[in-house]
Amino acid sequence: MRFVTNKYPTPFGTNGMIGFIVKPTDIDEGIDDINNLIDSRFPQSNTTNLLAKISVIEDFDFVYFSAHTDNQGESIDLYHLMLDFSSIVL
Repeated sequence: MRFVTNKYPTPFGTNGMIGFIVKPTDIDEGIDDINNLIDSRFPQSNTTNLLAKISVIEDFDFVYFSAHTDNQGESIDLYHLMLDFSSIVL
């Protein structure tokens, strides 16, 4: 929402988010849960493409892409990088 409301400016139409996974979880299943929440509870996120897995980094499976429209009608591409730290968080 901070991108959609322009709290975090996106002058070039592209931004990124980093997710830190601190408990063992199925990350892809978590992404499905996030997409379900976007669909059911956050229509104001102006999502035009839900989070989808993309290949950007060789041998790293947890990069996702979503697209949104901000409150001024501009397109925003968001890249989501999920980093699994669950094995080292006590």
